[in-house]
Amino acid sequence: MTTHQPVPAEPTPAAPGALPPTPARPALPTAPPRLRGPVPREDGAASVRLLAIAFGVTVVVTRLYLALTGYPQIGGGEYHLAHALWGGLLLLVGGVVALLWSNRWVQPTVAVCAGVGSGLFVDEVGKFITRQNDYFTPLAAPIIYACFLAVLGVALLARRAPLDRPRSLAYSIVVRLKDLADGPLRPVDRAALLTDLTALQAEPTRPDLARFAAEVRPLVEAARSATRGGAP
Repeated sequence: MTTHQPVPAEPTPAAPGALPPTPARPALPTAPPRLRGPVPREDGAASVRLLAIAFGVTVVVTRLYLALTGYPQIGGGEYHLAHALWGGLLLLVGGVVALLWSNRWVQPTVAVCAGVGSGLFVDEVGKFITRQNDYFTPLAAPIIYACFLAVLGVALLARRAPLDRPRSLAYSIVVRLKDLADGPLRPVDRAALLTDLTALQAEPTRPDLARFAAEVRPLVEAARSATRGGAP
């Protein structure tokens, strides 16, 4: 008995003027979502601690100066330039500096401006909470002390922030890389940068950041150190 093989159907001819079918495109890989969470700065705790010191010293020096000079009125008869205005001006200067420049000296400069400015401002809190603008109200001292302790508390919390996570390491590396634009690296900065790169290269959860560290590492290893003679 003869078995007949099925004859494959011929493709239907396309109509005159019809476009050829578009081949299916391979699915593109889905990009991971962008992360928006805050990333702690490596020098954040030191900067906040400097702010707290500048705040406390400013309040003590201001009160001592006013007591020794008899609480002078700056501005003449009708007007009085309260030192809270100078504090607000320093806060503005600190904000402008932080927005304009990204050098290493920006962080301590902003911390000092913010500490001195907020100290001058909070020192006059008694005038803001009383109807008689009483600078010597007994409630002023506890408020100033509470503000000082709050800033110190933020500094202590910043010291406990995890800095060994992939994003924190990557941010730290990017910040340290700015030193390469200013010339030879200090040995301590070069060693810290290489340590962060090594840790990020070994991170299994972020292969993209590990590749970034692997590509940057030769640049850092080839960079000169700021030593006598410029030897790497």
